[in-house]
Amino acid sequence: KKEENRRVLSEKTIRSYLCAAGTLLCASGKGSVRELDNEVVRRVLRKKKGLAASLMPFCRYLRKIIGIDLAISPSGGKSSGRKQKALLDKVRRSIKVLRVTKNASEARAHMAILIAHLIGLPLREVLRLEKGNIVVGKNHLRIRARPEEKETEIAEPACFLMNKWLVQMVESSSGNPFLFEGNSNHRAMDVSSVDYWAKKN
Repeated sequence: KKEENRRVLSEKTIRSYLCAAGTLLCASGKGSVRELDNEVVRRVLRKKKGLAASLMPFCRYLRKIIGIDLAISPSGGKSSGRKQKALLDKVRRSIKVLRVTKNASEARAHMAILIAHLIGLPLREVLRLEKGNIVVGKNHLRIRARPEEKETEIAEPACFLMNKWLVQMVESSSGNPFLFEGNSNHRAMDVSSVDYWAKKN
């Protein structure tokens, strides 16, 4: 019965887990998994917060097979758990809005919130992104902005919804160079506008 009830992972999920494990190893600069420790994990997750969920199976494997006990949370503790839950609630709320809204300004505000949380950038910096600075692939989000590129993995339904709205935002014919267009043709959306739309839901 245990074999019958065992969850069957899709190829996409397996690839996501393997990619996360590979990213951790490459970003850590270590030559072996036996050299990994919690400080290494925290350092990597500070830059790639989106890897946390996909790394859990890898860390369970290391704990069971090798005896290495790695903590997934970047900072650990109950406080971190509460912050993660609050962050997840915000992401879910923005995804919910993007499913149903037909208001472009509302969609831009929640896209900015999603990107800020998923990629780990300050909201003000996200709002200054120009068209062409951001790419949403099949399962990843990449920011091409100075001084360095930032990338994180994203899963459905966030990936589909972000792609849908991103296409509309990039293809806007307003002449505004900013991805998150403000009220005028040459200004970006401001933080107060994002706060306004966030509080409506």
